[in-house]
Amino acid sequence: MENKNKSTNDAVESKIMSSEDIMNDNIKRLEEYYNGTLIKSSEFKEIAPEAYKWLYKISRYGNIDSIMHIIKIEDNLFRIKLFTSEHIISITFKIPKDENDKGYCGASFSNRRELPGEFWKRGNDFPDGDYSIETFEKIIYGILRIEFKNIVIKL
Repeated sequence: MENKNKSTNDAVESKIMSSEDIMNDNIKRLEEYYNGTLIKSSEFKEIAPEAYKWLYKISRYGNIDSIMHIIKIEDNLFRIKLFTSEHIISITFKIPKDENDKGYCGASFSNRRELPGEFWKRGNDFPDGDYSIETFEKIIYGILRIEFKNIVIKL
């Protein structure tokens, strides 16, 4: 009987994952879900220094990696995922390849849960345009508009 318990314990111990293994497994799952590669903001800074500065300005204490996922889809195509209590926001950057390329900056959002009686998650697009601070700011203003709530007591 002791040998049977020993082999059972060995099997259980071999199934226990370390916290590093769990994190790596979660990253692998996210990359499959996002259909891209998760990268750190330091790598993004080397590829797209302008967009890095824009994201830095909206992140708390400049800690980009703690509030968003940066997904590399292609060499010059990136998707940024931001999360609020009610929405998932997706910002897309297509970095210009040369001076004739204007690139692209666009975004969309979806609700994190369905409304009562519905089986889909609502969402919408934000403004889009070329890869520029002006387009990015229009997106950020759009994000603020969806996050603001109506006040109960009005004058």
